[in-house]
Amino acid sequence: MTNAINKAIDADSAHDLADALADAGVSTTRDGNRNADDESCEVEGYGTIWFHDLEQNPGWVVRVDCDRVVDNDELAEELAEIVAAVNQIS
Repeated sequence: MTNAINKAIDADSAHDLADALADAGVSTTRDGNRNADDESCEVEGYGTIWFHDLEQNPGWVVRVDCDRVVDNDELAEELAEIVAAVNQIS
């Protein structure tokens, strides 16, 4: 399942990311329109994730208490930890 998550991250698709995480057992909600600026993924217990393609600072944004930009590798690592935790509980 991690491969599907990594593909969604590489594709900058929050909706695909929500689907891949849900397939891995993580509670997610998609919001906004696919492939649009308002596309996002709410991950229960983690926060809201979306990709912004600003020329000077493109990347994934994670909103918990504030917005922080993360790169693909950091996001993949954090989501892998969430998937692992969910698998331990199941």
